Amino acid sequence: MAFLQAGTLALIGKLSLLLIASAMGVMLPMVLMPAKVGTFFLAQIAIATGAVAAQAGLTLTVPTLVGQALSVSDTARAGAVCRTALGVCLVGALTVCLAAWGMFQLFPTLMSSFFGTGGWLAVLVFAIIPLAALSAVLTEIHRAARGMAIASLLPAAQGGAIASLLAISLAFSLRPTTEQLLFAGWVGLMAGTVVGLARLQAKLSLWPGPGKTIVRPMELAILAWPGLLTSLTLLTVSVADQAIAGAFGGTVDAAHYGLGFRLANLLTLPLAIVNATIIPHIVERWTIGHRRRLQWLLTMTASGATYCALLGFAALIVIDIVGPAPIWDQSYAPALTVAVILGLAQVIHTAGGSSGYLLLLLGYQKAFMALTLIVGLPTLGIAAWVMVHFGVLGLATTMAAANAIQTVISIVMTKWLLGLDAVARPLNPLRLYRALVRPVFNTGRLRQG
Repeated sequence: MAFLQAGTLALIGKLSLLLIASAMGVMLPMVLMPAKVGTFFLAQIAIATGAVAAQAGLTLTVPTLVGQALSVSDTARAGAVCRTALGVCLVGALTVCLAAWGMFQLFPTLMSSFFGTGGWLAVLVFAIIPLAALSAVLTEIHRAARGMAIASLLPAAQGGAIASLLAISLAFSLRPTTEQLLFAGWVGLMAGTVVGLARLQAKLSLWPGPGKTIVRPMELAILAWPGLLTSLTLLTVSVADQAIAGAFGGTVDAAHYGLGFRLANLLTLPLAIVNATIIPHIVERWTIGHRRRLQWLLTMTASGATYCALLGFAALIVIDIVGPAPIWDQSYAPALTVAVILGLAQVIHTAGGSSGYLLLLLGYQKAFMALTLIVGLPTLGIAAWVMVHFGVLGLATTMAAANAIQTVISIVMTKWLLGLDAVARPLNPLRLYRALVRPVFNTGRLRQG
């Protein structure tokens, strides 16, 4: 029951993040012009980059160390790891902010290219980075300490505050500035961080330990540096396309690509729900050797998610044909075309089912990481060249092709390494619906099969 509750909370947190991001993507063009939206997206990329660097790989290392300590009831070491990790994160955040500020002072044109005239926008970005880094580390600490409720809510604090301000602005016909949106995010992060720290302190007070255990910052940094490289690599691959749009095209192109990217990501929502729901069943069926039941589960869920993604893709095509008016300004029309191009790749990705997830869950994490790097890093160089010569639509086409190629390779690797086929099938929708609404996730029933 505890595992089911934890899984449900994790699913709620994931869905909340997706819904908040989607709501922001829809509401931003209603209150801001493309150049301002692009500036906001570039500021978010700067915050994400600074926060990941400030975390110093702790989000990947601390959960393991805390989990190992708690598994042997060494609460003293678990508490020491938590305290040291938060201190290292703060020092890292201050170092990143000072380094970035010094770089902007040496290269003022860099400041103006990313933040316009700079000023309060840059100050807010630097103020948000430490809170974003602390919030991420706190999230993983609470997750490792089985505090799934707070771990599911913390990641949504910043986006929830910004989405709330956008909703209020629409309700009362207000026009918030980019700085005001970032300040709302700072307030949300501050509130979430304070709550996270208070909950952690309450938990630490219940962890008595023999003697005084000390975990030195250097010891933690040595353990965490591979995680830092991994985090920075994944971040580079995930946000570099949006940064390329801004660096080579300006804030307007960054807005068009960023909005299209967020609209296309809506099509991954069905697969995200499926992956978050069937994780325990994948591991259990694989462990006890019920391959046929696992294969059936993968095929059914991938097929259902793909039908949903196809419906969303059809809606994107219709919206692109009709145009953004009257909901958005006509100047956002290129964003809809970008959404259709990237959306096609997301449909292919959804049709590939849980192939990549299977590699991560069943012992082939390094193989999947290598695939991401082999496909992703060369794509970024090509994408920069394409952006210069063909604009934002060429960039979207390049990234969509890379996504589709990685999906196909993941499918082949899953078949080769695991002997599983997670690809969707053109099943009768009525039959598929009846199969999915049955209690297919009933563990006892599956074991009888």
